[in-house]
Amino acid sequence: MSYIRSYLLMISRFEGFSARPRLANDICTRLGLSVFRQVPNETFTPVGDDNGLLILPVKGRIWYPNTGVPASLLPIVVKGMANGVEFEVRGVPYEISR
Repeated sequence: MSYIRSYLLMISRFEGFSARPRLANDICTRLGLSVFRQVPNETFTPVGDDNGLLILPVKGRIWYPNTGVPASLLPIVVKGMANGVEFEVRGVPYEISR
């Protein structure tokens, strides 16, 4: 399935895999975002705000509520805008560009 940018207003949540636990810190620093409603965590970190979140678990973490499905490394491309700055997260491995 493909989406046309003009049809998509926001992504309420994107669940990706953090190939390295510091990915959340990199995203926060480079894009001026913050960890959402919790302190940074080594196994699960939501980054963003009420309008959009990047959910970053570590590899192997079981998705809540105990689905038995572990987080795995998958190639992605996420394009977005944070604080007026366009960005892209792509990978494997995951990289952030502006």
